[in-house]
Parts: sequence; C-alpha cells; structure tokens
Amino acid sequence: MSRGKPEEGRMSGVAVTFTHCLLNTHITALSVKEKFVFIGEGQHCHAHDVLSGKQVSSTQVFCAAVVHGLSVQLGPENDGSYLLLVFGQKSLAVLLFSPTQEELFVLLEERRVEDWIVDAGLEKNLAHVVIATSHNSLLRCEIPDLSVCCKILSRKTSGDELHSCQVTKKSRPVSVVSDIHTSDRKGHLSIVAQAACVERCVLFSGHLVMMTGCWESAVMMAGTMALQVMIWGPWATKDSEGKALPLHCLEGHQVSTGN
Repeated sequence: MSRGKPEEGRMSGVAVTFTHCLLNTHITALSVKEKFVFIGEGQHCHAHDVLSGKQVSSTQVFCAAVVHGLSVQLGPENDGSYLLLVFGQKSLAVLLFSPTQEELFVLLEERRVEDWIVDAGLEKNLAHVVIATSHNSLLRCEIPDLSVCCKILSRKTSGDELHSCQVTKKSRPVSVVSDIHTSDRKGHLSIVAQAACVERCVLFSGHLVMMTGCWESAVMMAGTMALQVMIWGPWATKDSEGKALPLHCLEGHQVSTGN
C-alpha cells in the first residue's frame, strides 16, 4: 500500500477497532459512509461508529419483512446527516441518521408495493422514490417531501415535540417525528408513474441509477435468470404495447447473475 498522502475523502492511518456485538440473525444489508456503518439485520437497522466500534443507534423498520437493501445519501440540510432508504421484500421505509445526536429518526414508516423490491432510489427533489421490482419494472411513487421533513426535524429541538417508540427490548428507543408520517404500517405507496421492460423475466439482482436525480433519467441494470444483464430506462424507445426496449444486453455469463 502507498505511504503517501491519503486520498481526499479517505481516513488516514487511524486504528480501527470494533466492539463485539451479538446480533439476532444474519446481516442482510450493509452500507458504509465516512465513519459510520449502517447494517440491516432482520427487521432492524443499526448504525455503528467505525472509530469507536460501538453501535450508536438501532431501530425496527419492518414488522415482518427482512431488510435486504440500504441506499444511503447525505441529507438536504448540510448538517452531516444521512438519509437511509431501507427496503426488503415488498416493504420500504425512509430514515434519517443524525451523527450529532447519534440517533435514527423515522421519516416514512413501512410502506408496501405489490412486487418484490430489488433496488430503490430517491429523486433529487426528495418528493418521489423510484422502485425497481423483481419483474423488471420501475415504479415512481409519491412520498412526503423529505426536504420539508428534514427541516421540520431540525427545528424540533425540544423533547416535547418528539415522541419515543419502543421497538424491541434489545433496541434503543427511536425518535419519530410525530407530524411527518402516518401510523399505518401496512399502507401502500401511491404510484404516480410506472414503466416495464419488454423482457418481463424474473430478476436475480438489479441496480438502479438515478443519472440526474429524476424519473426521466433513471437507468435500470437488471440481472436476469437468462444469464444477461439488461440495461433499460423509462425514457427508452417503446414497443407497440408501451414496453421499454433494452438499450443494451450483456451476455455470456457462466452463472446466474445474483447480487
């Protein structure tokens, strides 16, 4: 390894240790941002500080679904917070992690769609989420404006304006902003637009790229059971039935395209 000046954005030679933490089940999702590691474990999401090695916050995000994906990005308030798009099976939720308070806040409680979610991404305006499903389709869903949610949260400095929700005996209470979300955990997301690829095969894996941060620029890279990686988007040329034609197909894999 090089001993020169560390690359920008990387931590220099800092000793990292982890405090042993016994989890209840397998780690099913993981994302690293700066000095924090976000972990999906069963129905729970945890935040760990890399430098201290300690778990700093934990909350249950789903009633029964298992977390299998985390999409993490910086929050809109430029305060070092992170937005976490958490999904698993047919469920999705949005959290905000505050490094200063070392706390996870629920911005959008569990919502559901009718198909298995393989990936998801927030639009730049934070008022819509784009969901990639296991049957090679994309859904554009309306959600509460998260930029407004984050502003409300930043103003709520008094404990009287937050209420705590006990999730499990082994988890810390997580603060939930009471006037941001609804309490119906079985609610479905409102779909405002959708697109499907002409190849409606079941996907083993998929990766969604929000090129310019909006629905019109979304690109789906779909790993199919036919040993292909199919690239398409809602803006691509359509066939006579309105299905999007693939922009490109990568073939020749020796095994199925899993995650």
